[in-house]
Amino acid sequence: MTYQQLSLENEPIADIKPYRWITIEEQKEFCDFLKQLGIHFDKLEWCASEYERYRCSSNHLHTKKIRYLACGQRGKCPRDSMSYASKQAEKMYQFLKINLADKLDFDLKMNQIVLTLPEELHDVDTKLFSKMIKQFMSNFGLEAWGYCIQTRHSMNPLGDRYVHGHILSLNMRQEGENLVQNDYFFDLNKMRQVWKETIEKHANITIEGSVNLHNEYASILNDRNQVLHILSYLYRYPIQDLFNVQVRNKSINYLEVPQFEKSYTPNHILQFEDLRKKVMDLIDEPKTRIV
Repeated sequence: MTYQQLSLENEPIADIKPYRWITIEEQKEFCDFLKQLGIHFDKLEWCASEYERYRCSSNHLHTKKIRYLACGQRGKCPRDSMSYASKQAEKMYQFLKINLADKLDFDLKMNQIVLTLPEELHDVDTKLFSKMIKQFMSNFGLEAWGYCIQTRHSMNPLGDRYVHGHILSLNMRQEGENLVQNDYFFDLNKMRQVWKETIEKHANITIEGSVNLHNEYASILNDRNQVLHILSYLYRYPIQDLFNVQVRNKSINYLEVPQFEKSYTPNHILQFEDLRKKVMDLIDEPKTRIV
């Protein structure tokens, strides 16, 4: 019998290939971006450029495996940060599947609810925002849920403060000593109305029109990839968003502004230093805390 090592996407792993999260070329481009800001981290560009082979310790008949050597700088290195988020998501997924989904007599669903505030409230205190979240969730009779509050927009991580909440809930509740099925499908119009009323009550404002809210659900047993995607989003470091925007998607080039292309005037240096500070603040920002 022959064995073949597969990637996370169940594709054959070539003898030598770029690290499965970021290519060497992407890593170099990201490092060049940091260098232009005067930011340098040891081994960041080296990360995953070297590898080692090893035999499976359980069965020496298995083919040799390849392990790329990582720099180990989570929060600074996009590759290590992506790898960490994926591994943590996989651990949580396996815990939910083995301890809950496989044992329950109903299809365990995971809901992701994203709550966003109007633009004028993005400077709101996170403690007040937590109260809003708890008030909102109490209206739908959900018991098994947790949340995290994030203050950066993934599409513009160096932009202005953008407070929003990610809530994960499971369609189960306790009845006596048993876990029984709970709701997972909700009327979005009702959810938006409840969220709007919650904001107005706690922020003491009146909102014209509707508010922004996203809801999606996936089966733990049947929608593994979707659940992993939802979970990995909670464990990500903001450096991953900066990498995606600046290098992978090229949706924003933070260096592409007129004053950076000409002479180094005092005003230029001030604005350049402001951008550098924004990047360093993002790097130094603690990882998202799940409540």
